[in-house]
Amino acid sequence: MISTLNPAQGPAVGGNQVIISGVGLLGATAVRFGTNSAIYAVVSNSSIRAIAPPGVGQTSVRVTSPTGTSNGLTYTYVPAPVLSGLVPGQGPTSGGNQVVLTGTGFT
Repeated sequence: MISTLNPAQGPAVGGNQVIISGVGLLGATAVRFGTNSAIYAVVSNSSIRAIAPPGVGQTSVRVTSPTGTSNGLTYTYVPAPVLSGLVPGQGPTSGGNQVVLTGTGFT
C-alpha cells in the first residue's frame, strides 16, 4: 500500500525524482505512472525512489509486487510554460531594464 508521493506533480517531459512512501514496498517488481513504466529503486520497505516517465494530465501511480498491485495515488503532469510575448524586445547590453513576459503556464 502506498500513502504519499513527493512531489505529487512534475513536468510533462518527465525525468523528475518522486519518492513513493508506504508499507510493504520491499518486494516491488514494477512502478507505473498510468500505463507507463518508471525506472525505480527500492530504498526500504517503506520507500521507493522513482523517475517519472513523460505524461499528460493526471495519472495514477501504482506499485506492483509478488503479492499484487497497490492502491493508486494521483500524480499530475504540469505542461511547460509557453512564451507568446516579450516587451521590450531589446535592451542595453549592460542589462538592468524591466521586461514583461506574456504567455501561459507560468505559475
